[in-house]
Amino acid sequence: MTSRYLAVFVSMAATLVFADNSSLDTRHSSLVPGGDAAAWDIDPVAWRRDGDAFVAANAGRALAPSPKGRRVTIRARVTPERSRIPEYASIGVAVFDDLDRYWNLAILKGPASKGAWHRYELRAQGDGQWGIEARLMTRVTNKRNGEWAWGQTLDLSLTFSPERVEGAIADAATGAELYRSAWVASDGSPVPVPAGRPSLFTNGDFVGRAENVEWLVEDEVPDKTRDFPAYRPVGPETGIHGKATGFFHTEKIDGLDWAIDPLGRATVLAGTDWCNPQGSMCEKLGYRPYGRWVQQHYASTEEWAAETAERLGSWGFTVLPCGGDPSLFYRNLAWMNAADRVYFSHRMCRGDPDWRICEYRPAPCTAFPNVFHPDFEAACDWWARQRCAPYRDDPWMVGYFIDNELSWWGRVFANQAGGLFDLVAKMPNTHPAKKALVEYMSGAAGSSGDASPRSLSAATTEQKIGFLRLAAERYFVATTTAIRRADPNHMILGCRFAGGPSGVHPVVMEVAGKYCDIVSFNHYPWADLDEGVVFDSRSNKEPVTDLYREAHDHAKKPLFLTEWSFPALDAGMPCTHGAGQRFYTQAERVQASELYAKTLLSLPFFAGYSFFRWVDQPALGIRSTFPEDSNYGLVSEENVPYEGLVSMFTRVHGSAAELREAGLPEAAPVAPAAASGQQQESERARYFAAAGAGGAGGAAPRSLSPVAFVREGDRWVLSNGLVRLSGRIGGANMADEIAFVDHVVGRWGALLQWDDHGSPEWTDISRLADISYAEDPATGIGTVTLRATNEGDPAPEPSPGEVGQRFPRHSPPVTGEGDNLAFAFTHRLSLAPGASEVLAEIVSLENTGDSPIGVQCLFMRPFADEKKPDEVDTVPNLWKGPVEDYWLLADGSRFGIASHDPGVLKARLWWRESDATQHPDVRCMAGGPFNLPPGETYTPPVPMGARLRFIPK
Repeated sequence: MTSRYLAVFVSMAATLVFADNSSLDTRHSSLVPGGDAAAWDIDPVAWRRDGDAFVAANAGRALAPSPKGRRVTIRARVTPERSRIPEYASIGVAVFDDLDRYWNLAILKGPASKGAWHRYELRAQGDGQWGIEARLMTRVTNKRNGEWAWGQTLDLSLTFSPERVEGAIADAATGAELYRSAWVASDGSPVPVPAGRPSLFTNGDFVGRAENVEWLVEDEVPDKTRDFPAYRPVGPETGIHGKATGFFHTEKIDGLDWAIDPLGRATVLAGTDWCNPQGSMCEKLGYRPYGRWVQQHYASTEEWAAETAERLGSWGFTVLPCGGDPSLFYRNLAWMNAADRVYFSHRMCRGDPDWRICEYRPAPCTAFPNVFHPDFEAACDWWARQRCAPYRDDPWMVGYFIDNELSWWGRVFANQAGGLFDLVAKMPNTHPAKKALVEYMSGAAGSSGDASPRSLSAATTEQKIGFLRLAAERYFVATTTAIRRADPNHMILGCRFAGGPSGVHPVVMEVAGKYCDIVSFNHYPWADLDEGVVFDSRSNKEPVTDLYREAHDHAKKPLFLTEWSFPALDAGMPCTHGAGQRFYTQAERVQASELYAKTLLSLPFFAGYSFFRWVDQPALGIRSTFPEDSNYGLVSEENVPYEGLVSMFTRVHGSAAELREAGLPEAAPVAPAAASGQQQESERARYFAAAGAGGAGGAAPRSLSPVAFVREGDRWVLSNGLVRLSGRIGGANMADEIAFVDHVVGRWGALLQWDDHGSPEWTDISRLADISYAEDPATGIGTVTLRATNEGDPAPEPSPGEVGQRFPRHSPPVTGEGDNLAFAFTHRLSLAPGASEVLAEIVSLENTGDSPIGVQCLFMRPFADEKKPDEVDTVPNLWKGPVEDYWLLADGSRFGIASHDPGVLKARLWWRESDATQHPDVRCMAGGPFNLPPGETYTPPVPMGARLRFIPK
């Protein structure tokens, strides 16, 4: 028996016309009992009620109180009011089955980079594939008449059946039709959406209203979960067995944590991210290079999927984590309902500021939700019902990642303990998170009960950690409770912490372990091929084995590594953007990948890992806000496997069970310093050796003049006729001018990063206090030693926004109550006869104050002379390659820095639009942070030197 549902909100004094030209006089329609507006199933993040109207403020849906049907009509009067960010966004009506299957009739806004156009569209998503209607159906109508305008009220009408879908948009004031589109099903082809419910939706950051909403539902179908194929074993046989529960779970067997599949087989969860036939969109090209290649070489997505699944299975992979295409599901690979499908938090961080603590920008590590919002639990519950409930009976699914790379540290990565506290403390008192912070501080241990700005600024590290724990508890309780209510059968796989275990405070790792079945993190470590050991990073030589054991001690749950990779330059990708250590060759890449994979498999508490990623990124980068362009893939954008890499994975995965029992890979003996390669040779030794041989630095024409030093009063100049350095005592820079062939290109400064009660702070030098000169008789190299302090009365600083203003000045910086931070920084600048390069070195840091300094990092700073230089893309984290970066000047020349010294960790010379300042950050450190007592001097135990370079156009 066919049921018929009709509901109308706010009767319209007009007759609306269906797409088939039949009409419905809304003045004579009646409400279905219980079908009033308050009964709608509304995503609280996206929509709120305003009387009988719906107000959109963020991405999400409002679902009508209706059953699903095979024939649905929905109409609404929609007014787009404004947009907050220059990205794609849309608002409209929909027929909604679930978050992977729906039809949208939308008014659409383009990004500012594309002209901020205003258009209309009727499109479908089916099984997670957007725009699937173009592949499965035929468009029979497509009429457009102009663009919409902000504040314009539009009537939207969408009629749906599996055979035909039609949408129309008209100006509400004049009745003029602006858009009409219709699609019809092809004989025998599957349809994108079999049935659905009437729905309102927004995507992106639209703020707008929907009124006069009405719907008609016929041919009702039950709202039930999907049917799934029976599970078949995936991956190599391990010979180890646990309980057969019908779903994936974990068990500890003979001291090892295993993922147990639905049939009870122990399985290594070995995956690769973003395995789909589209690849990455390249903003500069305007298309997806890999997707275009796939379309040209495969008859269908199914053909691509059959070959790709066979490839992955033959290489020993067992699971599809983030970005796995649905066409690969239910073949020979399990899958994870990954962060890219779930994303509890990122959607909250785009719109209303009350929903976020950190805004999503959009880029990794920028978002953190307001877990103290009164509707946070309700929002999590709504999202879990939509995203998780449809898959509760799927035996092929391993579980859910909650989110990806949230900013648990606030806005400063080094501020693990206090970042969220500090951000919330600066919020208005009306913000829900600020109210929660005030309440927390009123009862916090050691608190006076005062929550004034002065009291919050004086909060202790312990109090900040306590607030971080509170935020973590609210986050994990709300998200995991919502998931388990919607789907009690599958595991919760954590939230993919960024930066490895060192990227999140231990209390967060501990809380995650309380509520998740597996704790996950992304980590791009440093593989030392000479020593045969994998370290945390280039700057932190802590073995990952120690780091991961400590993380497991806190979490007390199995761990899963959700991203890792090692790009190589010989693939032809620039590899200038994105995380991870780089290598020159594929052979080195394979060696590093095998070392790390075996290291992970040897740790008893790892359930598996996911290699990043299936296919390389576009050589021209992805987009301006996320310009990754690296050789991360198992295959190239021409779908050619990297044979050495996939052969290694085939071998390792085939013996994974044995490797789990074998223990750590044997480390290679450490080579003596004299024989361990150029990384152990200081820039000072290189520079002096070249000068002694008659050729120090660069390919520019050489001057025959010796090095000369002149000091007149407070002014000084060091020159060899080709390069000139100059400055003055009392000046704001160590060197006010650096000139090559009389072309002034930059200046030189220094910066100290220090710990202020658990929060990182930065202080620039403010006065050149003294200078001395020495000449090496063997090479003729002249060296000026520059001692600068943050004391005294410096020369006037540039006004905010002018060149050189890197961080706000501290007046004075404080490390404790009443204690002034005072220090002196000493650098050397050396110049050889005929050289076109300058040697710059850190000599010492003196604590001239009366309070200890918690030294976090030392910085050398090559500023460009131009107000707004461009950035130059260089390869970061290159094994046995230089640390380098350059400014691109207006005439096409480059000015920057390069170093092989092990104490020079990272160079990034960049311009930040938000404060219109240069950020010439050359990070230098030997070992970890340390405490420098008053009156003592720190001298680096390893060299910290770099070459200043000028490269003509």
